[in-house]
Amino acid sequence: LQPPAGAAGEFTGIQIARAYHEHNGEDRTEVVVPESAHGTNFATAAMVGFDVVELPAAEDGRVDLEALRAAVGEDTAALMLTNPNTLGLFERDIEEIAGIVHDAGGLLYYDGANLNALLGRARPGDMGFDVMHYNVHKTFATPHGGGGPGAGPVGVTDELASYLPAPHVRRASQGDASSSSGARSERSEGLDEANGDGGPVSGERSDPRAADESEGGDFELYEPDRSIGKVHGFHGNWPVCLKACAYIARLGDAGLRDASAKAALNANYLASQIDYEVPYGPFHHEFVASAGESDAADVAKRMLDYGVHPPTTKWPESVSEALMTEPTEVEGKESLDDLAAAFDAVAAEDDATIAEAPTRTAARRIDQVAAARSPRLSWRDLETQN
Repeated sequence: LQPPAGAAGEFTGIQIARAYHEHNGEDRTEVVVPESAHGTNFATAAMVGFDVVELPAAEDGRVDLEALRAAVGEDTAALMLTNPNTLGLFERDIEEIAGIVHDAGGLLYYDGANLNALLGRARPGDMGFDVMHYNVHKTFATPHGGGGPGAGPVGVTDELASYLPAPHVRRASQGDASSSSGARSERSEGLDEANGDGGPVSGERSDPRAADESEGGDFELYEPDRSIGKVHGFHGNWPVCLKACAYIARLGDAGLRDASAKAALNANYLASQIDYEVPYGPFHHEFVASAGESDAADVAKRMLDYGVHPPTTKWPESVSEALMTEPTEVEGKESLDDLAAAFDAVAAEDDATIAEAPTRTAARRIDQVAAARSPRLSWRDLETQN
């Protein structure tokens, strides 16, 4: 639960992959990332210290299996995959993809950015994924990123459980009962007693809610020998996770399944209503249109003048002048029709008009290059630069 955002969850998951391979005595140096993966995957792999191997897409926008076979090998630590991918397409060959990666000795990482498309319908573990993070803001209705606080919980298979960020929690009776701190000093003895050699927990795990009352109610913190350590406050941004739990409990199985159905319905309906070309489909939760000869960034800025949130632009690169649009499961037909009308109004305008946009917002065009090179991150920066 520690990672404070989706990208932080990615970073944590790939650190786990690195620790796993190092523990097995393997110096794997590469992470394979499809061009249709979530945009942060490339940065995550590089920040952890891996060489990034970009995987081209097949003609249908999905993973090219032959290219994948050629890309993986003894240096492959992991394949980072978003499913459905950023084109909104489900990777139908996911079981074969998992087999290819595992046969090469690599791990399969699931980016949970698009999990809302699969709620109640599929589970990443069943597809062969080894480690994943949840984008709770996109899937479970929590605050988003910098407008948060956020959370990017990480889940792993039993084999990787002991690599999760520390501290872990256990009943005091499982470790050294002479100490209630669950401190680092007792971890070896406690793990040898609880988990055999200190490795991943094997077999069935007991439900603490069903434990015999004679065990008492005391818990303690401890750090497994293989843990990657702490990546944030030990409890994470727990209120965010609590909100996600409340959302899940409120909707229940049927509600979550309905949410994924509406996400797919809304994306396919909106794609059918706009005048821009949509090269792939059908979709799950989002689609990517092309602005054609127009600049996608100009289109997005012009849409601000129509009072709607603009699409993500220029990504993925497999679509020229990409306009990535995710209407989500919460919008009704009226709001989708309003958004389609804004798309079509901009599509009918000439490039000179949209190049001047936005014209109805409090701030117009900023110097994006200057903003990136000389960011003013606080009022102190303003005083210094003025």
